[in-house]
Amino acid sequence: MNFTQIEEDYLTFLKLFDGLDIEAGYGLTACDISFNDYITAKHLADKKSFKRIYVVSKDKMQNYKNTIPVRYEVNLAYTLSKVRVDYLMSLCGTFNFQPLYDVIYAINLSMNVGGKFLFVVYPQVYGKNGKNALEILSAGSEIPVYEKLKRWYSSLKNGLNNIFINLKEDELIQDISMDELKKFFALKNFKPFLFKSDNEFTKFFKLLDRIDTEFYFVWKVITGMKI
Repeated sequence: MNFTQIEEDYLTFLKLFDGLDIEAGYGLTACDISFNDYITAKHLADKKSFKRIYVVSKDKMQNYKNTIPVRYEVNLAYTLSKVRVDYLMSLCGTFNFQPLYDVIYAINLSMNVGGKFLFVVYPQVYGKNGKNALEILSAGSEIPVYEKLKRWYSSLKNGLNNIFINLKEDELIQDISMDELKKFFALKNFKPFLFKSDNEFTKFFKLLDRIDTEFYFVWKVITGMKI
């Protein structure tokens, strides 16, 4: 399962884009570090007015409208040294910010004064009955997915807060199905960082239907600005 298939089946990210306050982009240069099969980059190219959009990619390069592919080399911090931008966006790609503090420093160096960023980090998951699904599944399976996500979010937020100003946190709610939930966490930007094996992934979600049959995401979003 890849990002394109998820989007074709569920429109997960189209719904998310509708709720995000994304820069209009007039005359500005953007950089997409989402690593999500160009879904973010194509949205920025189609719906916004950026002069150019750099797209950092580990996979096959694509040429699309005013996007400029940038080959991921060595690590993300090194790769970001090749660009200079006014706006930087990552939609569900922050687990690729490794090593974290090197990448945060590189983000700062890559941005022009007054530049902004928007990072959609991960979704909390709740049943329609209000139960915290990831917390319950983590406790039941003894696989600390919930703890890993919270810890990563806190580390990212604290690191950004040390450098940038106007740091804001936001949450967006979105209905999802049980199948969509499982397929989302099977994506390359989450599964390798949260689970040690396919068996562990299967074990984690084994009791999902006992929590509820309908769920919703609460997306965790961080924005900020460079001075």
